[in-house]
Amino acid sequence: MMRKTTAAVALTAATALTVPLAPTSASAAPDSGTSSGPYVTAGKPGQPGARGITAAEDSPTVQELLDKCDGGDLDVCEFHPSGETISQGEFKFAGSAANCAADSQTREINWSSTEGETNSLGITLGVKAGLKDVYEVSIETTYGHEWTWSKTTQDKLTQTVSPGKAVNLYVAADRSTVTGTYEMHFGDPYYGHYYWYVNDVSVSAPTFNTPWHTRTEETDANC
Repeated sequence: MMRKTTAAVALTAATALTVPLAPTSASAAPDSGTSSGPYVTAGKPGQPGARGITAAEDSPTVQELLDKCDGGDLDVCEFHPSGETISQGEFKFAGSAANCAADSQTREINWSSTEGETNSLGITLGVKAGLKDVYEVSIETTYGHEWTWSKTTQDKLTQTVSPGKAVNLYVAADRSTVTGTYEMHFGDPYYGHYYWYVNDVSVSAPTFNTPWHTRTEETDANC
């Protein structure tokens, strides 16, 4: 889902956080070297196996495995987080107010902003019931907080504007980025193996229940 910001953030600016990596699960992805995205490996329970050990023609694709998990067409599908980082997202223009009077004036800027999900899988994970349920449970269990796939906030900012000037408002939300591995168990061999892993998964979304950051810039008004 793409981020969208429209005119109309007057919440107290929060300080960006960094959450230390949680202990790596036994099922976390192996060292992927120069990996450019998620990749598939076969292995044993809790042991993803080394990258490249399975020939490409004998392996399911990342999408095939994700579809199996989403559809429940397997015995076990779990997500194992290996780390979470919280950082401030990019500032986006949210609105403006001008003062063409000869004296300073108080202006109110109404704003509305939406932040959504991005991930390394090339899909909208938040609408895939099977995948997202597994993911949400793992986040709550590992890090003790809920996961928010998207959030929309409406607010207003009151600003004193100098004569002949305009004020532009920019807003930014804190975002949580989690990396980890999907582990899947099949009752019958799938592409010759019972246990498959989708490694190097990265998911980013707005943090749960945190305030927005605001920034204003003064410029000449078009009076």
